[in-house]
Amino acid sequence: MAVNQRPSGRGHCRVRLAGASFTALVVAACSSSELGAKAGTDASACAEVICLDTVGSDSPCCSSPGVRAPDYPEGPFGTAPRTTPDIEGRGARIKNYKFVGLHPGSEQFVPVALSDYYDPSGEKYDALVIVALVWWRTGAMRPLDALHASSKRIATLAVVGEGPTPRTPATQTDLNRMRASYSSWTTSALDPAFMNIGGLFDPDSAPVTIFIDTRTMEIVAVKAGIDLTTAQVDEIVSGITSGPPLY
Repeated sequence: MAVNQRPSGRGHCRVRLAGASFTALVVAACSSSELGAKAGTDASACAEVICLDTVGSDSPCCSSPGVRAPDYPEGPFGTAPRTTPDIEGRGARIKNYKFVGLHPGSEQFVPVALSDYYDPSGEKYDALVIVALVWWRTGAMRPLDALHASSKRIATLAVVGEGPTPRTPATQTDLNRMRASYSSWTTSALDPAFMNIGGLFDPDSAPVTIFIDTRTMEIVAVKAGIDLTTAQVDEIVSGITSGPPLY
């Protein structure tokens, strides 16, 4: 069961961009965001940053004092899942990665951050599942179908990183192709060449499905390939919800 809910996080900060088309998306998201309006931010100033959920005083798009980012667990952060645990038997906490994306049913580009899904009480979600997508892999969208068929309360974030050719950064066209079938229930975001989340997996193994315990933002499991089944999804998510948070 996909949780068709728009997270409440908002904001922006300090990440330089590459590529005119992606910069244009960021400008649009910055100029339309609530924080951008509060800060009186000029759209052209946003071309140097990506809208995020953390206010940074050194960014021209982050000049509004008193606007606080949502809470997020403190580091250290890492990339190892629970299947390769630390000395305490836990996976690493995932960094608060940020994107420009679209929420279910919307055509408005907005800031999307992992802190939007942080749910310490577990009231909203059973898990956050990030699906890293590429267009050069036949059947790359199949993990999304497995997630959609699940009865669990899953917040799904589909991140498109590469286009029809391996190692080629994805464009808005690639994002739109994915959204043609999945926009009604999943939040989608563009991450050209996986410049944000690429450290979590080998892009050559994409699509990659990453399961996060939203109570702590612990990385629980990372599954590569197109053969993810709904039964596997339910088993992993049940493993999260059946026990206490590990942080």
